[in-house]
Parts: sequence; structure tokens; C-alpha cells
Amino acid sequence: SESNDHISNNNNGRRHCHQWSHDDHFRAALWIAPTWFMANWTYNASLASTSITSSTVLASTGSLFTFMFAVCSKDERFAWLKLAGVLLGVLGR
Repeated sequence: SESNDHISNNNNGRRHCHQWSHDDHFRAALWIAPTWFMANWTYNASLASTSITSSTVLASTGSLFTFMFAVCSKDERFAWLKLAGVLLGVLGR
């Protein structure tokens, strides 16, 4: 697909990634950085109007929401082992 131009299949059908150039990293950072900064800013702003408990719950379940979003957007294939790993990460915080 267009978004996975850096991924190709080898003779065994296994996927491998090509090395990213500095320009590739820079373009990715231009896309990610504004969203990342906005997310951190809104999280810090929300601390003024919520309890520490609910803030901690939201922060520690963020990986679960990310996994569910990736599965729903078909960017990640669901697997019970992946879900177990995410849940262990949530519980371990």
C-alpha cells in the first residue's frame, strides 16, 4: 500500500523494512510532533480539573485504547497474545 512503501516482501513472503533516510524521519516527525505536543498539552491542562485517580487510570489505559484503535483501523491484526501483553502492561503500571 502507499503508506507502507518502506515495507516489502522477500522470497519467503516475510516482510522486512528498508532503512529510513533522514528525510523520512523528518517527514514522520512533522506529522507526529504537533499531535504529540497537543496531546501532552491537553493532558496537562486536564490535570487542573480532574482527580489524580482518574488521570492515572486514563494514562495507564492509553496503550489499551491505542491497541483497540489500531485493530479497528485494520493497521494491526488482533491476537490474544497481543491483548494479553497490553493488559499486562496496563496492570504493571
